[in-house]
Amino acid sequence: MKLLIIGGGGHGKVIAYTALSAGHEVAGFLDDGVPSGKEIIPGIRCLGPVSAVTGIHGATHFLAASGDNNKRKEWFREFSALLPAAVLIHPTATVFPDVKIGMGTVVLAHASLMCGVVSGENVVINAGVVVDHDSTIGDHVFISPGAVIGSRCLLGEMTRIETGEIIKPGTSGNG
Repeated sequence: MKLLIIGGGGHGKVIAYTALSAGHEVAGFLDDGVPSGKEIIPGIRCLGPVSAVTGIHGATHFLAASGDNNKRKEWFREFSALLPAAVLIHPTATVFPDVKIGMGTVVLAHASLMCGVVSGENVVINAGVVVDHDSTIGDHVFISPGAVIGSRCLLGEMTRIETGEIIKPGTSGNG
């Protein structure tokens, strides 16, 4: 897989390093706030602004990289018309075999998704997150590092869980 990353900020860097750790290539970044040609991580540059997409730069897949759920949702919808969204799982993450992960979702370092977890599209499951059994995560959700989601939880579309937050088993809610 050769990945085009939409967004060159901190989350974009994490996604790039995760892709490389998983043995994938990174075509580059698109970002409105970074000059074209500027190196974002060693050897990987900004290819231009998001707002002036001129091509897919040899990429086979894309990921929207923003901690802002609204922006990530907008980019996900826009770029889904051009390329397939990737599913990216860090090699140190634990993902049980029956877990279902939607397109455009990233599971970062040392995250754990237990049996029966279902994740929607364009979800960020950050480093060190634990999602216990039989929980459902809606589309465009952002779970910050170190959060713990108890069993049988339902996180509605666009929910944001903050760093270290603990969601008790059986909880349902929207962001």
